Amino acid sequence: MLDQDEKLLPEAFRSFIIDAAERLQCPADFSAAAAVTFSGGVLGRRIGIRPKRHDDWLVVPNLWGAAVGRPGVMKTPAIAQAQTFLSRLEADARKVFQTLSKEVTSGQELAELRKQATRS
Repeated sequence: MLDQDEKLLPEAFRSFIIDAAERLQCPADFSAAAAVTFSGGVLGRRIGIRPKRHDDWLVVPNLWGAAVGRPGVMKTPAIAQAQTFLSRLEADARKVFQTLSKEVTSGQELAELRKQATRS
């Protein structure tokens, strides 16, 4: 059964954050703040808030986060655990980029060969 604080965590991160806090023996707040802040960085300006229902006013918030605690309470390892989500997204995006880059290069080379063949 989740306690009141755990229910406040985003469902997508909840089990990961609780597990990291138990393994590192530190407050879940450290990983939770980092995960939510990293997510805000990934989303960037793609999401906004419309404070007024019948108005076109759009606010794009900046999300800041911090882990505050005395030395040795496992702040850095907890933040590093939360960063694994972002690292996985980055690695997946890099693979997609490299694949697309190879396809574009191959297409350009093929187009150049066709162009040379039509000239001859």
